[in-house]
Amino acid sequence: MAQNRPSQKTVETDFASSALLQLVLHVLHTLSERSEQSLILADLPPLDAFKEGRVPKDLKKKVLDHAYQQGGALPLLAIGQFLDQCAFTPIIHALAKSADSSVLAAKWIRLEAYYHSHHRVAIDQSQPQRWLCTRSSKGPLAPSRPENLLICGLMAGFLTLLGQTPCHANFGPMRISFTADMAYQPPFWFPDHDHAASWTLQWRPRSAQPHSPSPRVTNAPSESASPPPKGSFSGNVQKLMDLFSQDHARLWTVADAASHLSRSPRSLQRDMQAAGHSFTSLVRASRVQEACRLLSQPHFSLADIGYCCGYADQAHFQRDFVRLTNMTPAQFRRDALFLSPSDPLPPQSSPQ
Repeated sequence: MAQNRPSQKTVETDFASSALLQLVLHVLHTLSERSEQSLILADLPPLDAFKEGRVPKDLKKKVLDHAYQQGGALPLLAIGQFLDQCAFTPIIHALAKSADSSVLAAKWIRLEAYYHSHHRVAIDQSQPQRWLCTRSSKGPLAPSRPENLLICGLMAGFLTLLGQTPCHANFGPMRISFTADMAYQPPFWFPDHDHAASWTLQWRPRSAQPHSPSPRVTNAPSESASPPPKGSFSGNVQKLMDLFSQDHARLWTVADAASHLSRSPRSLQRDMQAAGHSFTSLVRASRVQEACRLLSQPHFSLADIGYCCGYADQAHFQRDFVRLTNMTPAQFRRDALFLSPSDPLPPQSSPQ
């Protein structure tokens, strides 16, 4: 295997998630302490994901490039195995709550479209227990090798949280196993011509043992009820609302919901009609309820909240919220946090 070091390239003037970069730095610091590698750049600026939701994408690229230069591919691929140690962020929590790999894939694709990401992953799920992934660019610059490795590792990490283990990645003929000690194996670098932009993730079916997919988090918002309050719906309709609350980021269909409730789609729709509701209106009510809960926290951007509540874009989130509450999400947040019009709000948009 070639041991060539990568060359530097021009970077995009764009933004990256400070929460993601904070996770990357936490893992690289942990790995550096346990090995003789110096994986973290010196003189990095202070980073507080709860203070600022985005950082220059150039900074993230420099961090990843340095880690790859010093430690090779494995430290970047290993970052996803530390998701259970991250502080609470709505998007990570939403992805980790996925019921299975197909739901996770749908959320991942919607996440990249929601934030208009220049670099996106096509996921082929035609074979069981396998994702064929190809990462490409919608802009002039191709994604870098270290960024591709990070994305592959994060995907494997979320699959691990869902109980899809053991998980392996194949880059052509090369196979990598995602284990707790993978970052401490002998380092390797990809050949200069190979940007690691295509990979296959494989895993075994989930064990029959009970499994909670949500990672251990800190600073998580309270799960207390928000309008409409629990109990404002009756009987089977309340069961449907409870089902939605298990995963607001999932794009629920009538068929999906009926299957989970051991009902037929037709009988479920009859129940909703008898109660004076439609499936769409109940999905909207559930999403806005979750949005109210997250808006009551000061640290999460409006864009992140919209994604985690299942919306395709921020405009749709804004319309639905105004429709049900007669105020914008920003107005609701000011009232919930007792802010005056002159007080600054948390970041209103989130990075790619």
